[in-house]
Amino acid sequence: QGAGAVRCTMCRPGTFAASAGTVFCEACPSGHTSGGLSPTACDQCPANTFAPYPGSTVCRDCGANTFSPKGSAECSPDCRFSQSGAETFAGAPAAVYDLSPLRDAPALLSPLRDGVNQVELSLCRPLPSNSSCLQAYMPGAAPGGVAGTPPPHTYACSLPTSAEGGLTMQTEVVEMGSLLSFHSLSPTYKAKYQQGVDVILSTGDKCDQDPDTQEWSTHLHIACDLSAGIGAPSILPPDGSACALHLLWKSQHGCRVCYPSDYVQMGGECTAGVQDVTYSLPYLCFERDPPPAPKKAVPCRAQVMGALPTWGVALIVFNLSAILFTIASLSYCFISYQRAYAQYSQVVVSDAPEAQGAYEREDTGFGIDEFTPATPPASTGQPLSPGAQDGLPELPLAPTREAGALGV
Repeated sequence: QGAGAVRCTMCRPGTFAASAGTVFCEACPSGHTSGGLSPTACDQCPANTFAPYPGSTVCRDCGANTFSPKGSAECSPDCRFSQSGAETFAGAPAAVYDLSPLRDAPALLSPLRDGVNQVELSLCRPLPSNSSCLQAYMPGAAPGGVAGTPPPHTYACSLPTSAEGGLTMQTEVVEMGSLLSFHSLSPTYKAKYQQGVDVILSTGDKCDQDPDTQEWSTHLHIACDLSAGIGAPSILPPDGSACALHLLWKSQHGCRVCYPSDYVQMGGECTAGVQDVTYSLPYLCFERDPPPAPKKAVPCRAQVMGALPTWGVALIVFNLSAILFTIASLSYCFISYQRAYAQYSQVVVSDAPEAQGAYEREDTGFGIDEFTPATPPASTGQPLSPGAQDGLPELPLAPTREAGALGV
């Protein structure tokens, strides 16, 4: 700047100057932003947010059911969706869908056409800058291109086509969705295909055709079809909003992923205490991993226990413990009752009033009255019988044969 004074310029948001005297402000890398006046460093975007461009001024929130670590430029680039157990079909645990094989599907390498528009679509990562749609945003391209403007962060865009199928001249690209989100398959398609994922690309360009939504969006219905292989998307007729593009993609990757724990043991006929064991799936899923190898000559009992899940074995053990505890409690009560009844049986109440009142009732706690001797009567000077000496009533003696013969 010659010998004149140099005027320093503050770095704008999204850029930084690492040290004083820096000639140029540097753009913050993707996944980072900066704020305030003349920042000297960039800050990482918090978890579950992202900044797609170098020089981003704000961190955007991730879409529904997508995630990101700190400092991310994208959300859920692994293209996996974990569905809660409450939303899965009956009998199946929580489902995991792996859509990553669809990112490089050949069907996405070529534009889709519905007779009016050419649609370019990308899954779980933005469209590349060399796509036909984004060329309109590049310097020196279509009239809508603005020099120095980065290509938009979008997963889908549309260009109108001529009657011959070629692209028409236009002032701007129609951005069809820049925010990725995962959802359960809509009921319309779930009733037919049972499983799948709705990939919704929202926050597109302004749409004047629908005053309610006001933004373009793309709805990609990925339905489970094991016979379709990787499959290909197809454009569906308009459904509801005039600003929403719907596509159906039947694919084996629209099915939940099978894991080794999903396989259930199936035993053959038990012969001589052994049987052969194979493995099968109790519900529909994509077999990413092969099933366990079959087993030969497995003891029948071991096969049955092996087929039970861990919670099933725990439930059986708990129930058996409860049954054993109940049996032990009943046995204790029965033995206590027997003892009390034996004591009661030893007590014989004579017809004499003084003998009947010689014992007091005592509650044993088991519903049986135990008799205990009351205060012994005063001595009459007569010798006590052996029973009376022990505090028990004297039992009448049955007459013997000899006594009866003598008339006693």
